[in-house]
Amino acid sequence: SMLLIQILAATAIHPRLGVLINTLSKGLDGLSHFTVLFGLVFVLFSVASYWMFGSDYDEFKDLSSAMTTQFQLFTGFELPRAISVAFKNPTSQNFPLVIYAVVSCVLELFLMSNFLVCDSAG
Repeated sequence: SMLLIQILAATAIHPRLGVLINTLSKGLDGLSHFTVLFGLVFVLFSVASYWMFGSDYDEFKDLSSAMTTQFQLFTGFELPRAISVAFKNPTSQNFPLVIYAVVSCVLELFLMSNFLVCDSAG
């Protein structure tokens, strides 16, 4: 890591690369705040999903599975089976799972992305 810092310091001397390095160094404070806040929200939603749905759904059976499911829900690459079934056929039994998925996506994707943009701009 010390070598990386030396390389970044050496590239800051070049005028065009210096602009990039200065931009990254100025945005590092906001990015670190965002990372801590996003990590906290992500872990809290994972723990909440494990606590609420762990006994009913295999996707939330332990904390590791809940975090994996939370990541899949956030990225949207592969929607977890229990959540896709709940969205296709909402019933009173799986309605809390639908609410959890919607609130989780809204909070993590929209609000956290907004925090990142606003913190970086201001």
